[in-house]
Amino acid sequence: MSNKAPKIITRRQAIATVAARFEKQYALRMMETGSRKDRKPWGEIHAELKKLDPKTATEQDVADIIGNTSWTELTCDQCKQPADAIARFTSPDATTDICKACIDKTKAAFTTTEQAT
Repeated sequence: MSNKAPKIITRRQAIATVAARFEKQYALRMMETGSRKDRKPWGEIHAELKKLDPKTATEQDVADIIGNTSWTELTCDQCKQPADAIARFTSPDATTDICKACIDKTKAAFTTTEQAT
């Protein structure tokens, strides 16, 4: 892992940044025309995401446009549970998302170990 501090990402941030992240991932596909086998064209999805108010949009608003909740879900890589916020640790080889509960458990384990030595 990197010596960089982790980035804290909240569910609100995930919702607020969904249009920009979608554009980054699907920029080339948004230029395509035609149908996507009974699904909206990429550009239409992006246009609808851009119309969302980042301060008030909900996960359901995003899911209704994209068709799934994967763009707003935050899941801890340690406990595999959904989280309202995660600490994202990045390195050149991996990205790891950890929830506050797991970080608190880790901190407590360090404290216990330090007190025992």
